[in-house]
Amino acid sequence: MGVGGPGDIPDPPTPAAMRSVALLPARRARPDEAEVRDRCRTYYDAFPDAEVLYAAKAFLCRAMAHWTDEEGLGLDVCSASHPRSVRRRTAPTGRR
Repeated sequence: MGVGGPGDIPDPPTPAAMRSVALLPARRARPDEAEVRDRCRTYYDAFPDAEVLYAAKAFLCRAMAHWTDEEGLGLDVCSASHPRSVRRRTAPTGRR
């Protein structure tokens, strides 16, 4: 990362770091479906040869799991409770 004064612009994130970026803006309490789907497509299209995953720990509900699944993203979970909370999510549909 670039080092310098307050006006310095940091180096862009690596592709690996970008894959783990949350899809939701931090200020929103409720996700906007159109925005989530648009961001999913942006990441999906930016990494055509990679498995793009949504980090469930960022925010997870059945709707979010459904939207990300429909847009071709996988689901990255970090505890056993995450899959239980979205049990109705369909089996992975694969790449679009």
